[in-house]
Amino acid sequence: MNLSFSTSLTSVQTVIDSTSLKAFHTCKRYYKYRIVDGWTKRDMGPHLAFGQYFHIGRETYEKAKAQGAEHNEALRVAVRATLLAAWDQNLNRPWNSGHPEKNRWNLIRSLVWYLDTFGQHDRLQTIILANGRPAVEQSFKFVAFDPADGEILTSPATGEQIMVAGHFDRVAFQGGFPYVCDAKTTGSQLDQKYWSQFTPDDQISLYTYAGRAGLMNVDNPGWGDKPVLPMQRDIQGVIIDAVKVKVTFTDFQRQEILRDNFQLEEWFAGFKYDVQIMAELAERNYWPMNPTACHNYGGCMFREVCSKTPGARKQFLETFYIRDIWDPMIPRE
Repeated sequence: MNLSFSTSLTSVQTVIDSTSLKAFHTCKRYYKYRIVDGWTKRDMGPHLAFGQYFHIGRETYEKAKAQGAEHNEALRVAVRATLLAAWDQNLNRPWNSGHPEKNRWNLIRSLVWYLDTFGQHDRLQTIILANGRPAVEQSFKFVAFDPADGEILTSPATGEQIMVAGHFDRVAFQGGFPYVCDAKTTGSQLDQKYWSQFTPDDQISLYTYAGRAGLMNVDNPGWGDKPVLPMQRDIQGVIIDAVKVKVTFTDFQRQEILRDNFQLEEWFAGFKYDVQIMAELAERNYWPMNPTACHNYGGCMFREVCSKTPGARKQFLETFYIRDIWDPMIPRE
């Protein structure tokens, strides 16, 4: 059972995160297959796997540092956790991506160089929560409200309150101000074109909106259960560490991605409209394709499904895909 969907109309999402919102904006049919129905390919692919393993190492390092470990000890623990994660349990051998750049060797090299660069002498200071734990892989969820007037958002299909959820990789102070921190692994040049993709961007806007919704009290760090109005400017924005991985080297850059309150109000107006369209499509059970997205980023994972005649798609999904439910209501430890 997917807890992020309504129990009265099971194709209406009532808990929305940046992943499901991006899927919805990409293609309504893709959103139906991946988020509503939970289909995915059996192999998650080298890029997704590499990013997940890298985040495991980064998270492990930050938790070890928060517990008092010195850099070298935290690095050792992080590398061990990453090596264990990147181990194929079914075949009892190291993860073999088959990719010239996103492979296990480059994963460990990139992690070590990254932590030597941004870990050992990091100007960011991870926030320690009221329970004594570091704000790493911090899950959040709260009732969506209009930042302009505080009105609670509800689904027009079911009348249920809409919630916003997600997971902050890390929340840290820089220069006395808190930021949401995230890391992105890529093979792209870290130039203006790369950084421009984050403005506009649903994840950055949603993270900043959540960070300013009163969830974080920086005077007594801890997580609340109610939004505080008017919008708070506690969270300044999102700091992204970009990790460029190539065959023989790994490069890094750090950038602040900011949103002002006017941009967030505009984003929420679009979010409110998306909720309405989600409800309409669910009520009609009509999920149109967006053909212009079929070839994005090397091709949509459901391109082969949509190329079949409608009557053959269900059997094709059940044969070549697996269920892997995406549920933002499941917290991360």
